[in-house]
Amino acid sequence: MKTMIRLCIAVVCCMCFFACDMRELCYDHDSHAYKYQVNIVADYEQEWQYPLLPAKDWRENWPDTFNVRYSDLLPILPSGLRVMIYDSLRYDRQNIGRNGGLVYLTELEKSFIICNNNTETIIFNDERKKDTASVTTTVPSVTTRSISRSSYDGNQYSSLKDIDTRTEPDVLFVNYISSYQPISSIKPLDLPVLLKPVVYTYYIRYEFEYGIEHVNQARGALAGMSGTVNLHTQEPGDELVTVMFNAKINSFGVDADVKSFGLPFDQTELGFQFVDGEYTCGLNLEVLLSNGNIKSFEFDITDQIKLQPRGGVIVVKGLRVEDEEALKEGSGFDVNVDGWGEYEDVVLDF
Repeated sequence: MKTMIRLCIAVVCCMCFFACDMRELCYDHDSHAYKYQVNIVADYEQEWQYPLLPAKDWRENWPDTFNVRYSDLLPILPSGLRVMIYDSLRYDRQNIGRNGGLVYLTELEKSFIICNNNTETIIFNDERKKDTASVTTTVPSVTTRSISRSSYDGNQYSSLKDIDTRTEPDVLFVNYISSYQPISSIKPLDLPVLLKPVVYTYYIRYEFEYGIEHVNQARGALAGMSGTVNLHTQEPGDELVTVMFNAKINSFGVDADVKSFGLPFDQTELGFQFVDGEYTCGLNLEVLLSNGNIKSFEFDITDQIKLQPRGGVIVVKGLRVEDEEALKEGSGFDVNVDGWGEYEDVVLDF
């Protein structure tokens, strides 16, 4: 009898010693389904421009004469985050709150790409491949939609052979963690992450010296911006596109805050060249006059944009609409029709 009791005790002890974590036996709840969890704690670098030169640090040198404040251009924080999880066997994607939250893992070493999940104009391609996942305005990777505007066929000051017109990207915050080893614990460990913007803002001012009262609506195009940004490296890609945007009419003229991925790489005014020739950046403005006619302006802003590869301020001056242009018989075009205010979006099949 004593031998049987001892045997039973030994069996029970072995079962206790080799027993699995009870969380492995319960899959009814997310908090019980995985032994490995991490608590993402999110913080943000809320900037709209990163200066190359002190003279172009607009946070420190914001003109009082501008009709907007520097803080008005700061990117809005997202409503939530997307966590893309990679290991040697699988890819997973989970959504958490703006400030972070629990992410459920397996025991294998992980890599994370974390970004905001409230993007509408950005399409994610190849996100299952952590080294190529990117946001872009062209194939492959992540893209915004192509758009067409019948009145725009390029800019004489732009070096782009293909105008490749695209919508503005949404604000995008990103953090990449190359290696994380999950640890099994009763209380999930905190993982602080700092998300930085990879979409920048150019505040563009078209200053009229005469005739702004004749302008009813305005829109523009910025040719020569990067079409992609890699979510792994956070570096803009080499492909250049034209970003289309709407603009606002003010007492001094027209302005717009235009989102883009910036320039392909940081360069100084003297060093910015591409293999196939010198880079030039063209800026366009179309205004709809009160008589229904459209007038276009084109500018070479290469010198300004080279010094501001990650957002900044672009100013062009001396624009005019003469009284004769506004008084002559128009095309009969209804200034309120949707054909002016809206672009034609064309979704590409990838």
